[in-house]
Amino acid sequence: MGQVFSDRCPKSLRPVQEQLCLVPCPVDCVLTPFSEWTPCPEGCLPAGAVPQRQSRFAVLIRPASHGGRPCPQHLRDERECKTQSCPHYRWKAHRWQACRRATSPTATPREDLPCGHGLQLRDVSCRGGDGEMVEPHACLVLASLPPLSVSQPCRLPCPGVDRCSFSPWSPWSPCPPPPTCGMPSTRRRSLIGRSRRRDGCRDPRTFPLVESRPCPCVHPATRPVGKWSDCVLPPASPATLPLTSWVIPTQDCGPGVTYRALSCLDQEGRLLDPTFCGNAGYQEEACLVPCPSDCHLTIWSPWSACSVACGPGINYRSRWPRERSYNGGRPCPPMNSEGKVWWFYVKENGDSTRESSVCRMVHRDEIRHASSS
Repeated sequence: MGQVFSDRCPKSLRPVQEQLCLVPCPVDCVLTPFSEWTPCPEGCLPAGAVPQRQSRFAVLIRPASHGGRPCPQHLRDERECKTQSCPHYRWKAHRWQACRRATSPTATPREDLPCGHGLQLRDVSCRGGDGEMVEPHACLVLASLPPLSVSQPCRLPCPGVDRCSFSPWSPWSPCPPPPTCGMPSTRRRSLIGRSRRRDGCRDPRTFPLVESRPCPCVHPATRPVGKWSDCVLPPASPATLPLTSWVIPTQDCGPGVTYRALSCLDQEGRLLDPTFCGNAGYQEEACLVPCPSDCHLTIWSPWSACSVACGPGINYRSRWPRERSYNGGRPCPPMNSEGKVWWFYVKENGDSTRESSVCRMVHRDEIRHASSS
């Protein structure tokens, strides 16, 4: 039966041609304001030390939906502390003064002669990074090395020394390796020629043939070198490896260890073996590589009712982010709803006097197939 004029159909049975619907409004991401930066350590940064970092964070209150302004990738910020480097101070030794005889009030005339063992003095000053002289207190507090010695033994020539002949002094014997402290180093000489038969030349108090001096005490100091390494993760557990694996891979995330080199220095700044400082030449600290977390969505909501009673319409269902991705995890899909287009149509039963049959829901592909046949 063909199409007839609309005035022949009862108006009371005419399908609704329009109805109210709701278009979801965009909802922006809502965060709390970022917290205050965590405090930085007070004071200055020693030479070779790595600056500490400070952080702040925000809390997610409501995620974005329906095309609203998205949340930032990271809810935690970090930055290096702007700590001033500590001033560099060092001790500077000046020239040794002339050798002087050290006497005492109880010295005998023989001992009070202006010859023999004496003492040399020198000045020691504290210098800043620019070489200018500063108060010694600065070096006592901030210098990396202990103060230098200001005195050393010496010997004054005695009358008649031209009558005694000696071989040159031998080199000073080597000091034992650190950290031995206070062991002596010696040098020797010998009488030569006729001097060996003269009693005055054989007097060890006036003409000593052996001299000794204490070896410098070594106070090793440990100094960090460079920055911390990347977080090193342990090998993966054998239980998680395939049977065909020949290489043991490392884990991708989780707890690990970070390393930093240490130098062992003596009071002159010379490099020593790390064992003198009681370490292996490096330090280690625990670290954590955050594991990636994928986006987690809520389950799909039930399908909504179709938007029309008859004709082309749409129904949809939605889901929302329950937990957003972070640390490189799989991100959330851009759309959190999906819809289906359906066609509602009226099948005539061949009797023009009867009311139309009830609308039946069919997919548009079915309609396309029916129209082509």
